[in-house]
Amino acid sequence: MTSEAPRPILYHCPDARSLRCLWAVEEAGIAVDLRVLKFPPRAFEPDYRAVNPLMTIPGWVEDGRLMTESAAICERIAPFKCPRSVDVIDALPRNASGKILRKDLRAPYWAGYARMVN
Repeated sequence: MTSEAPRPILYHCPDARSLRCLWAVEEAGIAVDLRVLKFPPRAFEPDYRAVNPLMTIPGWVEDGRLMTESAAICERIAPFKCPRSVDVIDALPRNASGKILRKDLRAPYWAGYARMVN
């Protein structure tokens, strides 16, 4: 039996600040336990006080720790989608009018493949 790490929990209300956290989670492709609450939770979700005494949204619980600031939660999510590498080049390939030749820029990364996917 494999022991899988518990998924982070995101407490979310529709049309609230937690939407940016939900968007970041979806963009990063992270599996979370999404708990959708009625807004405002102070009035409609009394059990949420046990999770977040301030009763604010969003709430992010990971490894038993609570985060409630949406920008900080997004910053926490960001490392999940870090690039594998960053390459520095001397100059961008350009045509005579100065337009960047994106196909030429991508060519080294697609070497050895049957086709380039844009």
